[in-house]
Amino acid sequence: MGNTPVPESTRKKILPAKKKTQFGSYPLNCVSLQGGICMTKVNKKSAIEESVEQFTSYLHGDPSHVTVNTVVLDDPPEYKPEDIKMIRQKAGATQRVLAEMLAVSPRTVEAWEVGRTKPTGSARRLLQLVDENPKLLQPMA
Repeated sequence: MGNTPVPESTRKKILPAKKKTQFGSYPLNCVSLQGGICMTKVNKKSAIEESVEQFTSYLHGDPSHVTVNTVVLDDPPEYKPEDIKMIRQKAGATQRVLAEMLAVSPRTVEAWEVGRTKPTGSARRLLQLVDENPKLLQPMA
């Protein structure tokens, strides 16, 4: 049986306050006793706990730990049927693949490409992203 290293979060501490039990005395905040050594947990905040604390401070008027960036987006462009087909072809995708990537039906993509309907705002934004970077539709390796 090998020795297991003690994690950084639990280190030997000698504390003056003791608790008496049938097994002997040990510090009050012992998590466990290992070979007669008191194991205590060091309470360290996680990154998410620190973030929540900083955000709460910000909400109460203390902006010292928070950076606020405001981004204003223009409306996504309107696309003509031939533009949508060109974007799809530039990405090397079929109507079915484009539909899956945009979370719409293949019939919807077909309707866009023949001019029966127009893409909505969120679909237009996704088309804009694919138009700017056709590799977005490439499968991840």
